[in-house]
Amino acid sequence: MKKLLLLICIVGLANHSSAQEPELLETNWYIDYFELDNVTYNNPIVNAIGVVNSNMGFETDSAYAIMDPESDSFFTDVIYNPIDPAFTFQNMGITLPGCHAWCDFTGKYFEFLIDDFVEANFTYEIITNSDSSLTLIMTRDDGNFAVFQDSKILGINDKALSNVRIYPNPTADLLFIDSQQTIVDAITIYNLSGKKVVQAQLIDRTIDVSAIPVGMYFMEITSENNRTVQKFIKN
Repeated sequence: MKKLLLLICIVGLANHSSAQEPELLETNWYIDYFELDNVTYNNPIVNAIGVVNSNMGFETDSAYAIMDPESDSFFTDVIYNPIDPAFTFQNMGITLPGCHAWCDFTGKYFEFLIDDFVEANFTYEIITNSDSSLTLIMTRDDGNFAVFQDSKILGINDKALSNVRIYPNPTADLLFIDSQQTIVDAITIYNLSGKKVVQAQLIDRTIDVSAIPVGMYFMEITSENNRTVQKFIKN
């Protein structure tokens, strides 16, 4: 009986070792934007110049991010949480021998990934959007986060939702969405587990979040052929 229990435990651990969602490893992720120390940095790619490669790729025990295929890159070992959608970067390194384009963005992006250069802990959510595309949200343990898409990002001049603002944040009841001249088709709110908790149409530029529990959420705002994901806190 003891041998049987031991075998069951070993099998259980083996199953947990691959608990990360397969889409995480199977998808090429393109950086959309990230927030670091309350400052938002949008992907500066314009007309396919600048960020030309997959910006984040995950393998079974490592990960990498490439900004300039000739020089600027980030690489790290990865330890995946056997139960929760989370992972830790360790033994990190970066190469910036001769940044050629978007150097400020690249520096801040790598700063987000390396944290204190000892280890960086992240939770993640993979959201399946209404058009079946995927969004990856990586949240560092200090609350800084990055949003990736599974296809190349449009140039800033073509992103109608790049300047959408939500306020007040935090909020206890109503959130106002300032989309300027862009018509918002739908609002979807996800919790930190990637579960959809609200899906609604925007009425008078507001959405009522009073009924959802206190915590941090991600709001997907969609218009025709465009979308953005923003973080807010319900208090």
